[in-house]
Amino acid sequence: MTGLIFHLIPHTHWDREWYLPRAAFQARLVAVLDDLIERLQRDPAYRSFLLDGQTVLLEDYVGVRPERETDIKALVKTGRLQVGPWYVLPDEQIPSGEGLVRNLLLGAADAERWGGRLDVLYSPDAFGHPAAWPTLAREFGIRYGVVWRGLGGESGQERDLYRWRGLDGKEVLLWHLPPTGYEVGATLSTEAERVFPTWAPVRGALVARAAGKHIPVFIGADHHAAHPEVSRLRDLLAELDPQSAYRVSRLDEFFQAAGDGAKPASLVGELRWSYRYAWTLQGVHATRAPLKRRYGEAELALTRLAEPLAALARRAGGRDRRPLLELAWRGLVRCQFHDSIAGCASDAVARAVETRLGGVEALASEIVRGSVHDLARHDPDAARARPADARPTLVLWNPAARPRRGVVLADVTMFRRDVLVGPRGDRIPRSGVGYRPLLLATADGRAVPVQVLDRRVTSERLDALRHYPDHDEVDQVRIAVRTPPLAGLGLATVTIATGATAPGTRPSGESVQVKGRSLVNHWIEVALEPTGALALHDRRSGQRFAELLRIEDGGDAGDTYSYCPPAGDRVSRAAGPITVRRLAAGPLMAALEARFELRPRAAARLVVMLHADGPLIRCILEIENQVRDARPERRHAETSRKRRRAESSRERARAARCDPARRQPHGALHRRRRQSGDVAPTARAPAHGPRGNDGRGRHGVRRRRSDPGRGAVRRLSARDAGAYRAGAPVRGGGERAARARAARSRVLRVRVDAGR
Repeated sequence: MTGLIFHLIPHTHWDREWYLPRAAFQARLVAVLDDLIERLQRDPAYRSFLLDGQTVLLEDYVGVRPERETDIKALVKTGRLQVGPWYVLPDEQIPSGEGLVRNLLLGAADAERWGGRLDVLYSPDAFGHPAAWPTLAREFGIRYGVVWRGLGGESGQERDLYRWRGLDGKEVLLWHLPPTGYEVGATLSTEAERVFPTWAPVRGALVARAAGKHIPVFIGADHHAAHPEVSRLRDLLAELDPQSAYRVSRLDEFFQAAGDGAKPASLVGELRWSYRYAWTLQGVHATRAPLKRRYGEAELALTRLAEPLAALARRAGGRDRRPLLELAWRGLVRCQFHDSIAGCASDAVARAVETRLGGVEALASEIVRGSVHDLARHDPDAARARPADARPTLVLWNPAARPRRGVVLADVTMFRRDVLVGPRGDRIPRSGVGYRPLLLATADGRAVPVQVLDRRVTSERLDALRHYPDHDEVDQVRIAVRTPPLAGLGLATVTIATGATAPGTRPSGESVQVKGRSLVNHWIEVALEPTGALALHDRRSGQRFAELLRIEDGGDAGDTYSYCPPAGDRVSRAAGPITVRRLAAGPLMAALEARFELRPRAAARLVVMLHADGPLIRCILEIENQVRDARPERRHAETSRKRRRAESSRERARAARCDPARRQPHGALHRRRRQSGDVAPTARAPAHGPRGNDGRGRHGVRRRRSDPGRGAVRRLSARDAGAYRAGAPVRGGGERAARARAARSRVLRVRVDAGR
């Protein structure tokens, strides 16, 4: 094929944290960018370099080399260094759509500060892509994109250029990386005797898929410094193939020319299957599920609580908390990095992500606390100075844009005594009566239905800007409250009265009750079966469903990328017996707890909750697994991991298609044993939907490993082989896709100082 134009695109793919922590890769990044800046300044023929589509790398670099900021801006403004459009390269299916929008907003702001954004949505390593990807790009004025995983190997996916149409009909021109991905040109050599042997297979693979005469050649790989002789490589290739043209190009220059005479194929929908082409690695969505749930909760805390409350408070004359919100969002988006949030990084990285999320949660909590104080006109310093004037109040806020009412849970604390911290001096400890019966009433005096769920003695700290923290012993009372109707984003206050003279306020209207091992309200009845599963009766339609949420126990010989059952795996199902305890009897909220064993040293605790005001069943499922679950590095060991799977033949068939010969060992997993104690009901309902897929590897370095009962030969890519030698988690073959989402009802907390 003659008349081709090859665009050489020097780049690096920089995993900010992966098998090493961020600090280690940051140290290496400094050396790589030092060399790159000097090379670009010294060699005008080295026209451009693609910095992996994420601006956070420059943030990491100038944190060490602030004196280089002017040099970077000059290179970005002249197009020599291409940055953005992302802030970090994210996993595109675990964060919400709003999370991805914030990522691109931060990337656009940073790129503008540096001198200009790359107008190509560059996603070279994400583990699949959502159907809204083209819409997301076009919303940011981006018409071009690059992807690798999730596309290829199926009928109609043989070419490299597509017009991908989003859910709203908007399209992007998409270039699909070859099977070897973004490292396709990493081995190209400028040594005379190696030019043809290294170029011929690359050229063949690219030309075979070319939809037009313009073909990009990505020259770089994971954590690689810039190719030292791109200009010489261009000249050698032009000499070797005089019938084709060779250019050192920017990525956007390639796309501006790519439509010339090309015939892009049409593409619609999400991209999550490419196992005959490249590993899609959907199994990462079931890895380190608690970390994913914590990310989801932190994101919800910002989008549903902190941001709207901060906006309402500012509109009402309160503080401007937008800088704190941006700080929180930057911290959260840094957790979106695809290897980090996917959970396929080292334990050290997972701990760093947890710390980062803890910082985001703390910021969100402070923003919410300060905003509510502004909206409720509460001054903590004035309350501290005049405790006798305090009127205990429960603040209710509707985070939805539509009117709502219903049952909510709240924690109310009642003062028992001071706990003095530090030298006593002339301070006199105070004491109170603690818990007394509660009466809640609206501003116009109407009683608010309330149900006491739990009571315990605990400690509480009250903070104020002009006082030291006040540490107290309190009675914490968890209550269920039937809220009065609230407007969209509306706020209301409910006064709290305590004491023996408080009249009873038995809830009226819809109710929920416990009948044996069943919870019943107006809409549904849910029962605990002898196996620990749930049976559901829809009282409106008469439909019945059995064996819901039944637990299965099976082996897992995969790694942090892929689930795969061991050879001869036996899947056992929870069979009981179960021990049932009533936690709440209604009428606003009812709950049952079931405990049962799955196997010796592995037990489950299931809490089922039902509110009076709707058909939603809330569940807590805790599994305490004391069975050893560790895989020594470079040595195969069949291990056990508890899995929650949907009970359908199709789901089981998908899992069975995973080939045990494709199992992959990986470094030891360090898991902290968690204690499950008797706690009051809370609304936390993890939802899992695992799915098994058949994975196919890609060619590269060969490594042989032992497998009891059968021999297995496995090929690793150059990327994975290098990472394996460095001790990284290595991608496995079979896949189990699961998105770990957590639905959580927020528990309100209010302080009652009845004794002051």
